[in-house]
Amino acid sequence: MARRRILTDSVSMVQRSMAGKSSVMGRPKGKRNADYEVQRHALVGAILPHLVSGCSSMRELAGRAGVSPSTLQHYFDGREALTDAALAVSGERGEPFLRAGATGEAGDTRSSLTWFLRFSVQGWRDFGVGPLHCFGIRAGLEDPAVGASYLTHILEPTLRCAEERLKLHADRGELALDHLRMAALALFAPVLLALLHQDGLGGNRVRPMDVDSLIEHHVDGFLRSYATAAFAATST
Repeated sequence: MARRRILTDSVSMVQRSMAGKSSVMGRPKGKRNADYEVQRHALVGAILPHLVSGCSSMRELAGRAGVSPSTLQHYFDGREALTDAALAVSGERGEPFLRAGATGEAGDTRSSLTWFLRFSVQGWRDFGVGPLHCFGIRAGLEDPAVGASYLTHILEPTLRCAEERLKLHADRGELALDHLRMAALALFAPVLLALLHQDGLGGNRVRPMDVDSLIEHHVDGFLRSYATAAFAATST
């Protein structure tokens, strides 16, 4: 219901912002109206759920947003620009979540990494992160421009979040990391694959997996590979 209300509010905002537009006279050709970015942002909010769920044409997306195709074209100049804007806005909205994931205090290294991965699962399943990843991967494999946008706005910020959390523990002398980026990939990739398998591809019906148990098992293995001798001695 909350998600439907947000979508309804976004559509209403778009429609209100477009109303009376024809009465604005005399604006030089090519000059944007004062609230251009506000209207553009509202359009992204109205369109985003439909874009990630599979709506493909500008006409269909315009209809879902309650505007004309020409209006959508005016603000985005094509589907590629619209997709990039949608992923960029999604990335902006996710920044507080990523900041919490990167720096939130969660105890010792084992507890911290377990919490971080469970926090990521919660974002995927409860806050719309999963559909964004699924859309970005699916569309990005077909279109390099979408792939670059997905990497820039969604996947790489997520990996940097993992890097920052790992660095907290490396700086405390608890993890020995020769290459922070590789370690972040090693930490996050199995959980990303599990979520794609279970939620994105329907693996929960084909071969169900307890992702929480996977996380515990995975963190154990990760620490066997990366924990310093001093930390390992205190955690046994």
